[in-house]
Amino acid sequence: MKKRNAALAAAITGALAAGGILVLTIISDDSKPPASSEATPAAAVTTAAVTEPITESLPEVTTAKTTTAPLKTTPTTTAKTDEKPSDLRRFKVDVLLAPMGFRVEDDYVLEIAKAEDVHSKRDSHLDSTDNIFYSASVINGVTELALADGKYELCIYPEGRPDNFKRYTWTISKDTTDRDLQLIVTEKVAEGQMMIVLHWGEEPRDIDGYLVGEDDFIYYWGREGRHARLDTDSKKGSGIETITVTDLNGSFRYTVDDYSNESELGKSGAVVEVFTSEDRNPTIFRVPEGIKEVWDVFALKDGRLTAINREGEMICPEKIAAAAAP
Repeated sequence: MKKRNAALAAAITGALAAGGILVLTIISDDSKPPASSEATPAAAVTTAAVTEPITESLPEVTTAKTTTAPLKTTPTTTAKTDEKPSDLRRFKVDVLLAPMGFRVEDDYVLEIAKAEDVHSKRDSHLDSTDNIFYSASVINGVTELALADGKYELCIYPEGRPDNFKRYTWTISKDTTDRDLQLIVTEKVAEGQMMIVLHWGEEPRDIDGYLVGEDDFIYYWGREGRHARLDTDSKKGSGIETITVTDLNGSFRYTVDDYSNESELGKSGAVVEVFTSEDRNPTIFRVPEGIKEVWDVFALKDGRLTAINREGEMICPEKIAAAAAP
């Protein structure tokens, strides 16, 4: 009887194959699928823009936990298997290299864990104690994720160079947009230096960062000073502007001005990230709602940051000259 059944099964399989029908045996496990994160020591992602929840049906994916190197793919992650596809939100995540702001050309490794599962210190990699559910390569500076609402920790670093890692925190909600998950990475910041990166959305077209000190007035016309330089000036929206402080000795103030003055700066989604040689986690400042045109972001004294985060006074020389003209 068993031989007859086996022969019958073989005949049926052959007939199905001849008809172009593929039969798969699917083996699933209880391993966790992907999620997402945000960035900065002590700052969660908050945005003004609203992203509608994804209601389309997503394929159910299960992944096996492994200690092997990440696959060189750009996958779409999914949430835990006990979460419904309708609870997931899809995002496209850009990884930009400061100071210039282009998408990274090298492959980067992205690892994500739920914040509640993370036990490692923030100045170290995520590790096996953190229940990492997603680990894969980011190819050509962009990847796609499907994530449920919640808080996540992530670690990103160039493939083969795990010592140059950055840690971020993401908070996912109905208000989260692709821009909120944009990741800024840098080469290692030189000892005793600081990199200040300003980035924002499509509007306004042109906003500018200013670093003002006793011997420095760094902005789009004053690119070189005694202690700092302007590396990048963006004038077309969705850009990044970078100032590198080469000597931290002294007192400075960092301010953002809405040069184009097309809409309220507080609605621009502007973010300032500060990178140092000592801290793996950038310090992040997000423009407060209600800021009209000038945002005083922080003070810097001998390498120590102090948040200001309030409306500032006019700082753009062109605007000051225009206001003083008869």
